[in-house]
Amino acid sequence: MKKIIFLIITMVFIGVYAKAQDTVSNIVSITLPKKTEKISKSAYFDHLHRNYKNYNTGDEKVDGFFRKTYKIDNILIKFYDADRSYDPKKTLVKFQNQFLEMMKWGGITVNFSKIITVNNIQFLVYEHQIDDEMTINFISETKNNKCITGELKFKKADDEKAQQILDKLLKSMHYKER
Repeated sequence: MKKIIFLIITMVFIGVYAKAQDTVSNIVSITLPKKTEKISKSAYFDHLHRNYKNYNTGDEKVDGFFRKTYKIDNILIKFYDADRSYDPKKTLVKFQNQFLEMMKWGGITVNFSKIITVNNIQFLVYEHQIDDEMTINFISETKNNKCITGELKFKKADDEKAQQILDKLLKSMHYKER
């Protein structure tokens, strides 16, 4: 009887623990900052519609990615695991050049665009804004035909806080061993 009770308690604990663990990415491990609230895709877009004028409506239709959406105060965060098998040799420099050209063509203000290395992972990080609405995007280098991408969406008043969140996120990332 003790073994059955122990087994039941163990299974309940494992179930609760597994539910508490949120797999943000299948490519990298990420430690989310305190106060991070996991939100549904619909809650993400509801917040976006209520608080922003400028956003990519096409995002709502993209289901081909492993997508996770979060919120810290008024900062929206989303992650994608992206398959790069169709163009695995495309460098971050090439991504950066294409991004800058696209933003220039669209008349969008780019505050910065840089390639950085954190925990031996290279990332392209760029921030752009329209009026007081800001977005920071990042994309990792390709490894095993995959990369992690992410986005932080926020108002200009939260720029410093968003930069701190981005810093914590990137510093917490490590490739998962396959």
